[in-house]
Amino acid sequence: MKKINWISCLLLLCSFLFVSSASAISLIFSPSSETVYVGESFDVDVVVSGLDAAGEIVSAFDLDVLYDASVLSATAVQFSGNLGEVNVDTFTSVFLTPGIIDFAELSLLSNSELALLQPDDSVLLASLSFLSLAEGVSSLVFDPITFPGVDVKGLDPFSTFDLSNTTGEGVATVLARIPEPGTVLLMIGGLLGMLSLKHLCKI
Repeated sequence: MKKINWISCLLLLCSFLFVSSASAISLIFSPSSETVYVGESFDVDVVVSGLDAAGEIVSAFDLDVLYDASVLSATAVQFSGNLGEVNVDTFTSVFLTPGIIDFAELSLLSNSELALLQPDDSVLLASLSFLSLAEGVSSLVFDPITFPGVDVKGLDPFSTFDLSNTTGEGVATVLARIPEPGTVLLMIGGLLGMLSLKHLCKI
């Protein structure tokens, strides 16, 4: 009986170790929150962290990011180059539709070449560019439902990282607001001052 209990405890401990190593990798937005004015452009980075602890690299990814199209408009995706020179060492694809950014990259480099490009615990995958359209709040969320889900691959190109902890971490909040009247008046006053100074200099 004691032997069975000991074996059960050992199996349970091994399962905890497996889960902790598998869940060490996370996918995040940086910054996780942003306040912008309506009409302003801004970027949000997509970053994988925890690679050192798991002894991993990133060799490919296919992600969908959801956002509120009434508040924001996605304008571009800039790949980082951490999977190789874009469109030389990698295949990339980007589809921008209102409310969805679908972007993917597949590296043609070997694992050892990728390890040299990704020496740090965190790796920047891409930067997402947005334009704020209207006052409001929009969350950026990785879509786990649409095929292939939250798909990031490492040393094994046939296996996807367990990113179940991304549900909580992979969310960014963007607050878009209209500039306060005082700020607008201050800007107008500054512009008028510059114009009058320019006019005086001509005289």
